[in-house]
Amino acid sequence: NEKVAVKEIYIPADDDENKLEWFLIRLVLLRFKVQMVEGISYLHIKMITHRDLHSNNILIHHGIIKISGFGLSKDLNNKMSSKTVTVNVTVGGGALTFNPQNISVNKNDVIQFNWASGNHSIIRSDALAMCTPSTSLKGGNAIISEAKTSGMATFLVDGSDSNIWYYCGVGIHCRMGMWGMITLKGTGTNNNPANPSSNDSSSSSQGISGVIIGIIVGAGLIFIAIVTGSFYFIKLKNRRDKPVLTSYNYADDVPTVNANTHA
Repeated sequence: NEKVAVKEIYIPADDDENKLEWFLIRLVLLRFKVQMVEGISYLHIKMITHRDLHSNNILIHHGIIKISGFGLSKDLNNKMSSKTVTVNVTVGGGALTFNPQNISVNKNDVIQFNWASGNHSIIRSDALAMCTPSTSLKGGNAIISEAKTSGMATFLVDGSDSNIWYYCGVGIHCRMGMWGMITLKGTGTNNNPANPSSNDSSSSSQGISGVIIGIIVGAGLIFIAIVTGSFYFIKLKNRRDKPVLTSYNYADDVPTVNANTHA
């Protein structure tokens, strides 16, 4: 609830001499108000509260508002990230799944994987549903847990990655749908599975689209040919049916017309 109070000059309605000056002052103050609101909004988007807004902390430099005095401000990002939360994920349990499969967490949260049943491992990957170990990790170790049938494993979300993908590397478990994703709150997500057959599907779709387009173009050409042929036939018929002047009797002033003769 951070607020800014702005004092304005009062000009009586009948004071014509100062109306122009009053109008210009209001324009300047309006611009300052907009700049202050934009500045406070930017701080709030960054999860920062000023908590000490007053005239001494609002500066003007070359017609631009500057907000100062951040001695009492608070960074809510640090406040939120300082609370560590443990998020539980069940591994197996009668099905080839991680439950829940997709989770959203904050920085410094801990993911605790609990084995319910079955032989499963947890390995990080570079994309959703990609069943191969990650090759982009700085440490180079993509294994969160080796294959086992019981117990638990923990993973600390340090905030260095906005999306963390993982899968079970035992047998065909990953291809059967045993994979999951951890998303850092406040960041974008990439929910596009890295399906190996996606390229084939894309090619098939493009092939089908090409066939459909070919059919449409072919039908259009046939239609144009039919219309053109019909037009030519009608024009030719009209020319054949047109009466033709074959002779002219100047004495009787009567022409001789052969209706069936084409000139």
